[in-house]
Amino acid sequence: MKRIVAMICVILLLCGCTMHGAEKWPAPTVPAISVPSTELPLQTQPVARPSTAAPSTDAPALPTDAPPDATPPESTPPELETSLAVPAWTGEKPKICIDPGHYGGANQITGEQSCGYSEGDFTLRVALRLQEILMEKYGIEACLTRATGTISLHGYTNAELDGGHLELRPGVAAEQDCDFFFSIHTNANLPDANGYPQTLQPIGITKTVVLANLLCCEDPKWLAVANEVGMRVSAVNVEMGFAEDRPFQCGVPGQIPEWSDAWNDSLTLPGAVLCRHGSSGDYYGVLRGAASYGIPGVIVEHGFHTVAQMRSAAMNGDLAERWAEADADGIAAGLGIQPINGKESNEHD
Repeated sequence: MKRIVAMICVILLLCGCTMHGAEKWPAPTVPAISVPSTELPLQTQPVARPSTAAPSTDAPALPTDAPPDATPPESTPPELETSLAVPAWTGEKPKICIDPGHYGGANQITGEQSCGYSEGDFTLRVALRLQEILMEKYGIEACLTRATGTISLHGYTNAELDGGHLELRPGVAAEQDCDFFFSIHTNANLPDANGYPQTLQPIGITKTVVLANLLCCEDPKWLAVANEVGMRVSAVNVEMGFAEDRPFQCGVPGQIPEWSDAWNDSLTLPGAVLCRHGSSGDYYGVLRGAASYGIPGVIVEHGFHTVAQMRSAAMNGDLAERWAEADADGIAAGLGIQPINGKESNEHD
């Protein structure tokens, strides 16, 4: 009898260990794999852009990078690649109309670390040098909508041509029988974007935005120009230290994303070829005006003048030369035009 009781106790003990083990080491399960979306968030409704305002006097210290949790930029610029095949140019070379955005003194930055920067003054510096490089290096003729701080067209002057009558600027392209309209600008953001004062943004906001009119978006040749310019300007910005290393998003016919404030002010989205539609076609007057003359055109927002490091490079460095070279090389590369007399791009250490 004692043997039977002992055997029963052993059996019960073994069963208890097995059940306890099952609770401690449950059968493994395979977790579900979540694949992150690669699509970029877009806003399709046009919104108004603000004017540049001076920062408050109690602004915090200048941010030198994106927020702490952002991925640090790599030290090398993005490789230049285009999604569009570019055949070698044949026949008569095109003529370009260069539009130095705004007018002398426009969008003057004031306050902390302003560096004395004015968009209207700096775009003229870039435009004048771009005109020279296009002719000297590639034999491409270019005209200007203005060659001084003052722009005067058909009785309208300076601010009158910023707040209205914008179609008169690309009208110069039509009068001069140009094939392409190229408007040079620097960008701004909404007040207090990303939690920083408007003109003390971190370098993460820097992105080259190439706004193309509908004619440009539909023409692979001129869309290739937009791509090549965007990639080269983006590379310069990275090399000069006021942009993070993010590949430029090239435009593809029929797949051009819509501009939005969210994209413009983002610290993580890339530079890109974008479009912006309004009730009458292209949203921006100069691009709509160019299209009305049958001329493809772009506005190139080279960088953000709301980033102090960009303003310093512009006013204390050789940024005007670097951007002019990038614009000229991009225009020529997009058209498949080679340098004349064996001239090559300058090397910058």
